[in-house]
Amino acid sequence: MCCSSSYVVMVHVYLPCGFAASSFFILTKCF
Repeated sequence: MCCSSSYVVMVHVYLPCGFAASSFFILTKCF
């Protein structure tokens, strides 16, 4: 579920930098 590229991009765009960092961690964990 977290591997959806569109979802990751959307989260990265909408959330602040701190949350974006968390999203990046999830993305890294996914890949």
